[in-house]
Amino acid sequence: MGFFRHIIGGEIGEGETMEKFFHSDVRDVDIFEEFLRSDWQLFDCRVDGSSNQAIATNAIQAYYQKTQSLWGGYPQNYILAVRDKAPAGTSLAAIMEKLDHADEDEIIALVGYNDGGLISLSSKLWPPQQGAKSADWWTGKFAL
Repeated sequence: MGFFRHIIGGEIGEGETMEKFFHSDVRDVDIFEEFLRSDWQLFDCRVDGSSNQAIATNAIQAYYQKTQSLWGGYPQNYILAVRDKAPAGTSLAAIMEKLDHADEDEIIALVGYNDGGLISLSSKLWPPQQGAKSADWWTGKFAL
């Protein structure tokens, strides 16, 4: 039963593995920065996948601050953290699909929430997500 998750369209299916958490406190962001500081590469990616660029971990804090002014709008970019190299397709929809159906990948996506804060997406639970609020309600439909 633990393998049943809500997927993008709101249906329930078996085998989806994407973890989703909401981080609304600046301390949560600090924990992510510290965790991703070693052994991870970060990319600022357009939601539509049209571009991505390598960034430093301190960009997470700046991205978090920008979410405070989304005022119900959707972000045009997100942060992708990988341990190896960025996957060929970096649209948020492609990353979400990959995370939904993989349990081995070392990928974390940080997406700005439209009322401020970050949604972290991954295929497994990482230390900065432990104790965070579940975001199983978040669908990411704007990325499709």
